[in-house]
Amino acid sequence: MNSNSRRTVISVFLVFFAIIGILIYPIQSITTSATEDYRLWRQNDSRWANIKLGNSSDTMASSGCLVTSLAILAVRSGAKNIDNFNPGSFANSLNSVNAFSNGAIASWSKVTEVIPDVKFVEKYTFTSTTQSGKASEMSALYNKGYYLICNVGGHFVFIDSISGSTVSMIDPAKSNTDLFSTYKLANITELRVFTGKVPSQQSTVTASTTTKTTVATTVPTSPTTVAPTTVAPTSESYKLGEYYAGDYSYINIYSSSSNDSTILEYLYSGQLVKIIDINNGKGCIQLGAEYGWLDMSMLTYAGAPTTHKIGDINNDGLNDKLDLALLNDYLSSLSELPDGISILRECELKAADINEDGIVDNNDAIKYLELICE
Repeated sequence: MNSNSRRTVISVFLVFFAIIGILIYPIQSITTSATEDYRLWRQNDSRWANIKLGNSSDTMASSGCLVTSLAILAVRSGAKNIDNFNPGSFANSLNSVNAFSNGAIASWSKVTEVIPDVKFVEKYTFTSTTQSGKASEMSALYNKGYYLICNVGGHFVFIDSISGSTVSMIDPAKSNTDLFSTYKLANITELRVFTGKVPSQQSTVTASTTTKTTVATTVPTSPTTVAPTTVAPTSESYKLGEYYAGDYSYINIYSSSSNDSTILEYLYSGQLVKIIDINNGKGCIQLGAEYGWLDMSMLTYAGAPTTHKIGDINNDGLNDKLDLALLNDYLSSLSELPDGISILRECELKAADINEDGIVDNNDAIKYLELICE
């Protein structure tokens, strides 16, 4: 077959698959008004009610409560702007990345693929059986900066606000707003917990505007101009080195040592950074291609580096599945965390490089599996 014939055949196949794609996932033109209130989004809205969720017979109208709740979360958290985003466009985008299996979202990574600033944290099961207890558990998560979507018996609603034992919701299926008076307490069993572009406590989205975080276009003054020995404005001294987020759920990372500067990122509980300089009580980190600054009083010093044997990440004297779990968590975090923020210390990463090639990657995970299975 000559080259022209091959090109003709390939073109025919491309056209064929394009037609099939349109038949399976018809893309509708869905418009949103700048004055529209995202709180009023419903899964059965005529603009997107008939959009199918994957290859199943499920549609937004019949099964789109979770997709609609996630769309509300995206706008509420500043990850999307209501001017060009709504549950219908979100469903179309999820279809384009094959996010659905039997009408349900098959992988939370697909949601992040479509909306990078929205990340799944955990499925949370209530331990309390009372209204006040469940409200208290929700409040604890909400106050840590998380966004919550609640399972109320196979149906999902977005948690809007919490005041004492009263929980307000945005329900994709109805106009009711009081969670506990609308759904049976026994059916309120689980939460889906997410992070957004900004923590929940800082969400200030209105019907026609979206909170936006603007990244500084200029790099702050190089920390090398700051004296290496620095003292906080109080009598407390701080060391250079690695620090955790301490007892705080999240800490703002600013573009300069001033709290009035742009917020570049957030350091969440369990994450750590390496402070390379300190100025007036603010610590400087290398954050990708720029510098970020944090309040040192909100950080907890990780201590001096410890000595680990190769493979012993948690330094308990063994190379086992616990180390492999830590490695897998780290590898999973690489796609989510910016350069300069980690969940493992440098000494732990050195131990994780079990094949000693200078890179911590899937090859090290494979090596761990080989050792554990021996």
